Amino acid sequence: MNYQMVSFESKKIVGMAYTGKNQNSVLVDLWKVFMKRYQEVEHTASEVMYGISYDYSGDGKFSYLAGVEVDTVTQLPNGMILKEIPGRKYAVFTFRDQLSKMPAFFDQIYNVYLPENNLTADLDISFEYYDERFSKTGECDIYIPVK
Repeated sequence: MNYQMVSFESKKIVGMAYTGKNQNSVLVDLWKVFMKRYQEVEHTASEVMYGISYDYSGDGKFSYLAGVEVDTVTQLPNGMILKEIPGRKYAVFTFRDQLSKMPAFFDQIYNVYLPENNLTADLDISFEYYDERFSKTGECDIYIPVK
């Protein structure tokens, strides 16, 4: 598994959030709803979509935001929130498989690849970056903050 180290500038993301353990494909359903509504978001910066994981707890719960980058926020659509991705250093891994295999990919990053490469994850936030490659090949990038 290859990765790149990048400096990423902060971004404002507006979208729909979920908090829980992602049982019963809840995140898939969240994305379906958001994709039907994302055009309600004003001042979008691009067509790139972001899946942000944050607020991890020891019992497996976390928060997740399916969203799109905005230049500015004047009004949030009903049921949507604003989350900022902090500017910092990230290890970027490219995912090239079925979405059902993404949790195992994350496990491999955190439990195998980062330790083998003497990298320490900073567990406050991570995100998925869905650009035009995703609609063509199913490929996306996973950004893991490292110390």
